[in-house]
Amino acid sequence: ICGFGLSGLLLLVIGGMSVVGMNQLTGQVESIYTTNVIPITVLSELRATMLKRSNLVMWHLLADDAATMEAQSREIVEADTKIEGLLEKYEPAIVTESERKAFEQVKDGMPAYKEVRKKVLDLSKSLRKDKAAEVQRVELKEKLAVIFAGLDQLVAENQRQAEQSYAHSQSLSASLNGTQMTLNAVALLIGVWTVWFVSRLIVENLMKVLDGAHHLKQGNLAHRVTVT
Repeated sequence: ICGFGLSGLLLLVIGGMSVVGMNQLTGQVESIYTTNVIPITVLSELRATMLKRSNLVMWHLLADDAATMEAQSREIVEADTKIEGLLEKYEPAIVTESERKAFEQVKDGMPAYKEVRKKVLDLSKSLRKDKAAEVQRVELKEKLAVIFAGLDQLVAENQRQAEQSYAHSQSLSASLNGTQMTLNAVALLIGVWTVWFVSRLIVENLMKVLDGAHHLKQGNLAHRVTVT
């Protein structure tokens, strides 16, 4: 009875560990999704929008009529608004100081970029295209380089965090599997020992009963059988 009780207890413990382990793994997956997958998606969209905005500036320089330049200016403002929204969406997902510094580099670089860009667009509107192209090629390119450098750091930081989270998940899974396999082995050994012990006890008692029957058959009525 004690052996079966221990086996049942171990099976109960194994079941409980399975539930706890699944909850931990689920939490880890959710953490990876929240702190890595969503931010990387936002960063990809942010980079694409910034490249689109740069292309719009180029198209503004190539345009030679007021209507086209005005349309390009409106799209540039829309891209600015979308970029600001993406930065706001990303900020709550920051988890490390290095990631915070890279984010601040991107965010703080925006005002300086817009200031130079305004100069470029104003020159373009006044049809001073060569001067606008020169400012765009030198000053605006420099401001963009600072922003994209910060963006690259954010991507690298999120990749590093994702690799760490994956390694932690693998370690957690291996630890849980190892513990459960050990408990299963212990439960199996206890079960085997219990079956052997009970079987041995039954066989011994049967032998005693048979021995008692043999004595009775021989007429030895004083013989007693003790069954455990």
